[in-house]
This record gives sequence, C-alpha cells and structure tokens, in this order.
Amino acid sequence: MDTIAEIPTQDRLLNKSWAFLVSPENLLYTSDNPIVIINRLKIPAIAGDLTLKGAQIIFPISGNILLSMWDDDYFDHQKHLVNCFNLISAQDIRTNNLYQYGNANQQVYCASSDFEIVKTSLANNNGEHFYLPQPKIDVY
Repeated sequence: MDTIAEIPTQDRLLNKSWAFLVSPENLLYTSDNPIVIINRLKIPAIAGDLTLKGAQIIFPISGNILLSMWDDDYFDHQKHLVNCFNLISAQDIRTNNLYQYGNANQQVYCASSDFEIVKTSLANNNGEHFYLPQPKIDVY
C-alpha cells in the first residue's frame, strides 16, 4: 500500500493515539454535533473525515470524560499519557467547550448548566451566536 487512500479507514483511525481526559466535575459541553475534527494542518478534506492526516478529534463521552485522538507524527501530546485516563486541565475544558459551542447545529448541553462561555460569547457578539465555518451540503 503506497497511498493513504489504500489504507483501510479503520486502520487509519486505529493508528491515532488517544487519551481520555477526566474531570471530577461535570463541566464538559456536548452538542447535537459532538464529534469535532480539528484540521490542524489545513489539508483539504471531506467534511467529517475522522481519518484525516494530522487531524485532532475531540469527543465528549459524558459531562466529565472527553476522548481526544491525534496523529503522533503531527502533535506532541506528551502532557497526556497515551491510551490512559488523564486529569483534564481548565484550558482543555475551555477548548472543548468552545469547539462544542461553535460546532453545534442548534443545541449545546452541559450537565452542570454552566454556560458561561456561551453567555460571554453572546455578550461579545451583539447577542448573536458564533459558529465555526462548516461545510454544508444542499441536496435537491
């Protein structure tokens, strides 16, 4: 197999490193579009490509557990123990919550009802929600 297209999708996904980030509090947001794929290398890709080279994937499992996956070739995540549970930092909670809010289609959830990021964003944006640019497909 010479090209990435020839590598089976499940193998590309399984070859990513992962860590569970855990908080003792239920502060993590989730949304109606919870799997966030961060295209750190800005490589043109199909929307939602979980196997994208260089992509980081974040996915909240519950109000206090987040799964983060990445390619070791492109990221230095030595702050996390790979394939283990790690305590989540305040910065990682904020990063996830901003991505969940910006990636949501219509709804954001938080078990502790702490929506301070949303309130601050609305206050700073003239009462308008902000959304991350997402490719959309119109079907006629």
